[in-house]
Amino acid sequence: MDYVVPNFGTDKEMLASQEHLDAMEKKYGKWDYNGKHKDDYPTNYKVPNFGIDVDIMDSTDSEKSSSDLLAHAWAPKQDANGVWKVPQPIDNASYTYDK
Repeated sequence: MDYVVPNFGTDKEMLASQEHLDAMEKKYGKWDYNGKHKDDYPTNYKVPNFGIDVDIMDSTDSEKSSSDLLAHAWAPKQDANGVWKVPQPIDNASYTYDK
């Protein structure tokens, strides 16, 4: 194919990002792109475990009570890529109106 692709110059967002990077490097020093920079603060600190989040507990309890009420076990499965396959309301094969 033989056609001309116009060049409108560097994107405004790219220019803004470069300006911000330049300003921060001027203020804090050159950014190390290779990851060889040594942090000036400790990184091996203990993270406290406060247990399961309240929203997760509520969601789990809600699913269990709904499963018990409807006498239906909800068991989503993962595909080979690790994506969860769950029933969808638009997929009429995934549910029934029969009692």
